Amino acid sequence: MITQIFIALSALFGIFVLFLVLGKTLNNIINQFVKLQYFLQKEYDLKKERLAIAQLLDEEQEAAKKNAASEAQAQAGGESPPAGPAVIKKTSALKK
Repeated sequence: MITQIFIALSALFGIFVLFLVLGKTLNNIINQFVKLQYFLQKEYDLKKERLAIAQLLDEEQEAAKKNAASEAQAQAGGESPPAGPAVIKKTSALKK
């Protein structure tokens, strides 16, 4: 009788320990997934921002080339270039 009680208590204790180990392991796995999701989201946001900046720089270069071409044409034709800075068209590249 005492042996059966001892075996039953040992089994319950063993199951309890296994649940603790399983719970800790699952908790660590979930924490790693949360960290991974955070870093992937951050990387995605940085790449999206980099693409938007590249688009803005391309548009700025195109506007500068057009401005330089119009100035060269105006000087060749004898006309004076327009006064003031070149106007760069606003884009929705940075809007989310």
